[in-house]
Amino acid sequence: EDYLGFDLSAPMLALARQKYPVGNFRQGDMRNFDLPKKYDIALITGRSTSYLLKDDDLESTFASILKVLQGPSLLVFDCIDANKFLPYIEENPKVMHDHKTNGIRYFRETTWVRSQNVNGTLVNWTSTYFKEEGAAIELVGNDISTFRAFYVAEISALLAKSGFDVLNVFARKTYAFDTFVVTAQVEKKAKPRFLSPN
Repeated sequence: EDYLGFDLSAPMLALARQKYPVGNFRQGDMRNFDLPKKYDIALITGRSTSYLLKDDDLESTFASILKVLQGPSLLVFDCIDANKFLPYIEENPKVMHDHKTNGIRYFRETTWVRSQNVNGTLVNWTSTYFKEEGAAIELVGNDISTFRAFYVAEISALLAKSGFDVLNVFARKTYAFDTFVVTAQVEKKAKPRFLSPN
């Protein structure tokens, strides 16, 4: 495949190049980019769209992607599902996730607080990361961020406004979030089909 990957973060790009040395990577902002050639598929992973906090950011992202797609191209991305995630954090304002590998336990204590904004629902997230080896527990670091949970209707409206037709929406669980994956197409070839979660 003729693949191009880009990220805003230089450390993430360094990690991508380390894991996939023959890959083609560049630094860029998905809200505003242009490429000299066209592509058939755009893929946004890791719930990155949930860090676009304003409708304008999503519309700019979709417009940038639309410019670099050719023909009946596909856009595929995932979002945090507001219908499932927001009730969960109301009931679980603090959670712990852990993972053990090579005899070492890594765990994270997370608190999240829901807050409303004009364009959607935001969640303030605070996590503290630890490493436990034997009897010793070491603080690894802290993470504070804000992300957005989406309703399917919100995403569908933003995509339609940006020139995309929704083809499919399906639920996908992750270790911490209920998400949904959207496939959309540039040309109007199919009626929208909602497989879940709404």
